Amino acid sequence: MISVTTIMPVYNMAEYIEKAIAEWGKQSLKQKELICIDDCSNDSTASVLKRCASKYENIRIITLEKNSGAGPARNRGIIEAKGEYISFLDADDRYIDKNALERMYEAARRDNCDVCGGMVSDLLDDTILPYERFRNIDFNGNEYIDLSYSSFQDDYYYQGFIYKNEYLKRNDFIFPDLRRNQDPPFLSKAMFYANTIRVVNTEYYLHLIGHKTVSHNPRSICDSFKGFLMNIEFADQNGLDILLQKSAYRINRTFLYLWRGILNDECHEFWDMAFKAESILKKYNINVDILGYYPYLHNRNDYFDEYMTMVKLENAFFHGKRLIIYGAGNNGIRIYRYIKGKNLCEVTKWIDKNKSGEFIEDIFISDISSLNDCVFDYVLISPGDRHVSEEIKQELRNTGIDEKRIVEWINL
Repeated sequence: MISVTTIMPVYNMAEYIEKAIAEWGKQSLKQKELICIDDCSNDSTASVLKRCASKYENIRIITLEKNSGAGPARNRGIIEAKGEYISFLDADDRYIDKNALERMYEAARRDNCDVCGGMVSDLLDDTILPYERFRNIDFNGNEYIDLSYSSFQDDYYYQGFIYKNEYLKRNDFIFPDLRRNQDPPFLSKAMFYANTIRVVNTEYYLHLIGHKTVSHNPRSICDSFKGFLMNIEFADQNGLDILLQKSAYRINRTFLYLWRGILNDECHEFWDMAFKAESILKKYNINVDILGYYPYLHNRNDYFDEYMTMVKLENAFFHGKRLIIYGAGNNGIRIYRYIKGKNLCEVTKWIDKNKSGEFIEDIFISDISSLNDCVFDYVLISPGDRHVSEEIKQELRNTGIDEKRIVEWINL
């Protein structure tokens, strides 16, 4: 009998897949299988998979007839899975604790739990960034703890759990056919209807970030919004206020920059979804910020950068606060101009380690050492990518600044 089936969707991952499979092979759980779903790769992925299959037992390779995306590939894996439980491993990710799958499986089967999870971290270059979910749990020396979905309502990192095979198939829980964001709707439903969500005190899943460029087209952009809209609808129907707020935050902040890829009035599907989201969110006094741009589609195509800055700053919490701006590049200059033009708050200092000593906008740019005697409420950073963001935050932490006072906006 197979205890856990691990499902791995694969598309052009020849550079990473051997390492991922090796880490799966190191898991102490004996009765396991790995199903690799090759989604019509056009690099050397197929030959790497065959080589790996010859090294390890219980690896099955399924090649799809046409490229369908990660969601349909995972769904095919669910259909084929023979294990009592199902786990998911992306081809460029890793496991952390070699005993994690075994510990989670044993904990889950003890009481026939539908879902069992562990801790997740991101890996950026050589830096491990722990994902906050379950990090504050007090296990009191116990191996695991049981939670209800209402207590955390997370929508990311479905890979951090194993799922009872029979539970998924009985409820027809599958990934929606979306090119992006198909996993948040899957995770929210699988969590909400589970008889028990058991969390084991183990470091389980390592998600690699920053190592590849994600391309977008009108379909993938619409699908990204659709995934969040599905969770907004689900949250509204089931009283999941935290999930609703997280999904609204993602379309209004985290992913706002992405929507510019289809800013024209011909993309009816996108705007229909935006107005549908608004019809739900207005009950909670939440706006759909991208709709504020809708009137400018015909005559202000150059207005989007300014609009994003306006939305993010005016809806933030800086009114009446004392703010330090970190960074004097294009983003920093645009932020400064907007704050001063709208008189949103007091900019007490402007710092940039590469431009300290210069005057920009008639303001003297300082270095980070000047923060020691500065009175402020927040430090606003606007890096170009997450790697730079982590470097800046670490630099600020090293000066004794509480991370709760650091606000970051990437892709502003």
